[in-house]
Amino acid sequence: MRSLFLLAACVVLCPSDVDAQEPSAKEILQRFVKLSGGKENYAKLKSYEMTAEISVPAISVKFPLTMSGTLNPTQQLQVLDQAGTITRRYYTEKLAWEDGPTGKRLITGIEKGQATREASFLPELTPDRFYKSLKVVGTEKVHGDNCYKLALTPKVGKKETAFYSVASGFKRRVIQDVLTPNGEIRVQTTISDYRKIDGGLRISFKTEQKLTPLAAPNQITNLVVNLKKCEINKAIPELTFKVPSDVAAMATAAAKKSSKAATGK
Repeated sequence: MRSLFLLAACVVLCPSDVDAQEPSAKEILQRFVKLSGGKENYAKLKSYEMTAEISVPAISVKFPLTMSGTLNPTQQLQVLDQAGTITRRYYTEKLAWEDGPTGKRLITGIEKGQATREASFLPELTPDRFYKSLKVVGTEKVHGDNCYKLALTPKVGKKETAFYSVASGFKRRVIQDVLTPNGEIRVQTTISDYRKIDGGLRISFKTEQKLTPLAAPNQITNLVVNLKKCEINKAIPELTFKVPSDVAAMATAAAKKSSKAATGK
């Protein structure tokens, strides 16, 4: 929400014969956490409900997107309405699945790893939970804003590149290869319009996405996602994230198949 939003640390002014020290990747993430609300306020976040609008400028269409979730346990539901065609994506700590126009399917492997990071609301809060390594690899401008460029290696999934403003500390862009049922897509997400919401948090209300299929790099799609509303700590019915019996059966069958493949029996 994925989706849905670092100490990009102060560059210390040193004497002229000493280079300014670059912050570490963790310091950059810590700064972003602090600026976007701080650990104390995030610790009070129990649930969220968001309403957004996805625009496809090339064909002048707009689709509503809603996202709701809890943080303990970590659960998330995304609902996309494409002119009456509804796709629901569920994440729970036990299972993740999608229910769309072609039916239900399990979300597993790399795709589930992506969903896990998305459902956490702010992966920067607990980077050791999600990433094997974090490294500052230079600086680069995003719409004229000089940013620290970070290489992030997830525990599950491919490397991501994230950009945090040197001046403001806020996250400005993320580039990642996302696994979908239709193949891998390189998603470049440019982040802006940070605003305060309840609970002392500050989140982005606008993202611009450039989607490039790795198998067809000339078929680029541009999206604009505008967040309309974000409410926090509202009660979400427990049944929202209940695993349907047919999805549970699919998971059991998949586990048996995997076990047979591993043992050769």
